[in-house]
Amino acid sequence: MNSWDYIIYASGTFLTEHLPKQSVNWEDDKLNKFLKDHAWEPFEYHDANQIWEQITILAHNLENDFILKKT
Repeated sequence: MNSWDYIIYASGTFLTEHLPKQSVNWEDDKLNKFLKDHAWEPFEYHDANQIWEQITILAHNLENDFILKKT
């Protein structure tokens, strides 16, 4: 599993649908539009940067937890 897989997984917590695998190659504008268009109701008034921050924090924590459990 790579870091982007954790981001995709974590995105489902904050969005109504997971980021697609090809989103790793998206420009910032396209990614931000997806985040705003698919924000889960509690996050619909957050800007894309705030949503992205939440996704990446969770992804980082998940990745660290899985890595720690493997060692």
